[in-house]
Amino acid sequence: MSPQQLPKNIVLFGNSPKFITIINNLYPDAQITIIPWRSTASAAHEINANLSTPPDLLLVCGYDYSSYLDKQKHYLKRNVHNIVDICKMISKLETKIIYIDTLDSKKNYTLSRYLYAKKLLRNELSTSLPETEVLAIPTVLDEANHIGMQGGILSRIAAIALIRSGMISSINLEQLQNQLKNMIELPQGRPNPPEVLRPILIRLPRPQLIDRALRILLG
Repeated sequence: MSPQQLPKNIVLFGNSPKFITIINNLYPDAQITIIPWRSTASAAHEINANLSTPPDLLLVCGYDYSSYLDKQKHYLKRNVHNIVDICKMISKLETKIIYIDTLDSKKNYTLSRYLYAKKLLRNELSTSLPETEVLAIPTVLDEANHIGMQGGILSRIAAIALIRSGMISSINLEQLQNQLKNMIELPQGRPNPPEVLRPILIRLPRPQLIDRALRILLG
């Protein structure tokens, strides 16, 4: 897709409501196809086969929050290996690929399953599909400036407190939409694949709240 062209056939890999809304706002005339994050390769292949033309934009944005309690093999399969395989199947030479990442860590290790999977997926996509561009974003606030995140009431209360204290950063939907529009429509440099974070105790299943606390407090 050249910088002068707007995407006409968009595939969203992941069913995040905020990104579906943003893409619909930006490109109301485009054909938009959604592939759920938990899709199997065969299900994704069937969806891909029904596309009238190859996608000129593939937006990868998701995480399987139910996998915190899975064994390591299954959690990585759901959040990394399956995703890469499906992206390779969907993308063509003319497809612009954008991966929505979380902000980089200041450390070279992590105890967080979420952070490890997000960074490993970025590395795998950048290696397997070098044309992949990356948009790293902080916590996103909705139209009412509420936390737009997965998790229970305790997770949300903790996140609000951390944002107010300045320990974690945030952006609103308008800022996110502007950043994504610029990345889609303007030429971008290809980032070098980051070093994969060294995982510590990733093999141990844990509730989402514990994983988020480990990520914020310990890396």
